[in-house]
Order: sequence, then C-alpha cells, then structure tokens
Amino acid sequence: MNYEVKKKIFEKIKEYDRIMLFRHVRNDGDCVGATKGLKRILQLTWPEKEILLIDADTAKYLEFMGPEDEPVADELYADALGIVLDTASEARISNKR
Repeated sequence: MNYEVKKKIFEKIKEYDRIMLFRHVRNDGDCVGATKGLKRILQLTWPEKEILLIDADTAKYLEFMGPEDEPVADELYADALGIVLDTASEARISNKR
C-alpha cells in the first residue's frame, strides 16, 4: 500500500467520532487478531473516539482473545466509519449492517 493510500485512510479515520470494525464470516485467528489489534491501536491513538467491534459470528476456540462489543441500535451505524479487515469480498463480511 503506497503512502497516498495510507494518508487517505488516516484522514478518513480522523473525520469520524465513531468507527466500526468488521471482518469475514467463519472468522479465524488472524482475522480476529487483526480486528482486535486495530481496535486497540485506534483506542490508544484517539481515546475520545468510539471504536466498536460487533460481530455475532464468533468461533468458540477464539474466545480467549476477548469478548466482542455489545450490539448497538441500527441508527448508530449511519454516522459511523466502517472498516472491513481480512475480507475478500462484500458477500463475506460477517456483520451485514
């Protein structure tokens, strides 16, 4: 990923007060680790932002990595920035909102 793309992503993140992270269905360790890791990085960088990881599709064997955030009202999705990680296509995104 070149510098200009990274800069655009960084600037987009700065624009939003609420960021929601998404991953693929039938998640695996690298997928869960990537989303939880990015969530923590964003929280440490911007403690004033609301960073959410809401995913009902969880694997029992990955529960040791910690819980997901509780579901939120649909209207909270409307003004949030969504970031999708480790997903090959839109059809494989686990949270369809």
